[in-house]
Amino acid sequence: MKKEIKTKVICAAVVMASGFVFLSDKLRAPYETWLFSQSGDQAVLHCLEYLGIGFYAVTLFLYAWLTEAERNYIFSFLHGRITRNMKYALCGAAAGFIMAAASAGIAVLHGDLFIHSFSFLPLPLLFLSLITVFLQASSEELLFRSFLFSKMCGEGVPYLPAALISSLFFSLLHAAAPGYGFLPFLCITMIGMQFALSYHFFKTPWFAFLCHTMWNYTMDFILGLPDSGQPAVISFFQTSVHKNSVFYSAAFGMEGTITAVLLNFSACLLIVYIGKRYESDQNKKTV
Repeated sequence: MKKEIKTKVICAAVVMASGFVFLSDKLRAPYETWLFSQSGDQAVLHCLEYLGIGFYAVTLFLYAWLTEAERNYIFSFLHGRITRNMKYALCGAAAGFIMAAASAGIAVLHGDLFIHSFSFLPLPLLFLSLITVFLQASSEELLFRSFLFSKMCGEGVPYLPAALISSLFFSLLHAAAPGYGFLPFLCITMIGMQFALSYHFFKTPWFAFLCHTMWNYTMDFILGLPDSGQPAVISFFQTSVHKNSVFYSAAFGMEGTITAVLLNFSACLLIVYIGKRYESDQNKKTV
């Protein structure tokens, strides 16, 4: 009986998440049609392209406002002390940047990439790009972790199956991107697992918000590499591709590499270790 109930919970959560994706895509289509018809600064337009994913958050907020349902999940980013949330946000930003830089560094050492020039981005563009990437990354986290993952967990599904299901859904939504294949599928699934585990153990989505943001921002606007198959337009570093290997995918970017898979898997293990140790310390205090 319990298995049947959990199956119904999983199906209901996945169907609802699919509905949010469908509605978001319908709302995003006119925005992107308008955006791609513009002939202005391509760097600015590239930044604004990230805002399309923000319709995930728009549909979730509208749903919560109209129905009052799932508000506790959707607005979990408002829970907890501000200082604690900001601590995890800073840790997430550092983790995202370090993993992105390490992945690219290994590709450079292997001879797949060559960084050959550096340029300062204008301050307004620097600010705009960071804000739009943050909104894009946070909107995805709201849907896949704050809603889908936490709804399943909150209604009786164990956190590991819930993390895997939400991560597979997250990965498969990238399937239409150029260069998507086995390694990108595995890598994005592992990234989703990392974010779901951080949500579970840290009790806040802020680690995932900023880790996701800095991974995407470092790839696109710092290193000039594709973000999930979408090419960069302007960046701090100009990077050229010498060859494809398991350490770099010219079609999909760093998310199509064994390096990123292993780094994100290691991050999963570290998050579980930290979370379990914290739980153990808390239990000792209550004894």
